[in-house]
Amino acid sequence: MTPNLASAHDMLGATLIFSGRPKEGIAALEKSIRLDPREPRLAHRLNRLALGLYFTREYAAAVEVANRAIRSYPDFPLAVIAMKVVHPGKPGQAVGWDTQT
Repeated sequence: MTPNLASAHDMLGATLIFSGRPKEGIAALEKSIRLDPREPRLAHRLNRLALGLYFTREYAAAVEVANRAIRSYPDFPLAVIAMKVVHPGKPGQAVGWDTQT
């Protein structure tokens, strides 16, 4: 894999997150975002990053990333879905729902 190809790190991150290795996937996605912070599909990357953080039970960080996606891309439906992360201790309540920041 080309070390500076942001899209390769993005796909690697998604693959790792959804194959049960979310911590490794988070690192790959973070590198992808660092390599190309103005990527037109950044909302997708942020969405996958929020899900990876949720899978590792880093709920506050997942909410922060999902909020970033919503602030940057308010019409992107997957960002809103990512924000509807349910806290395990409080079924039915979204964690940190904040679209006004």
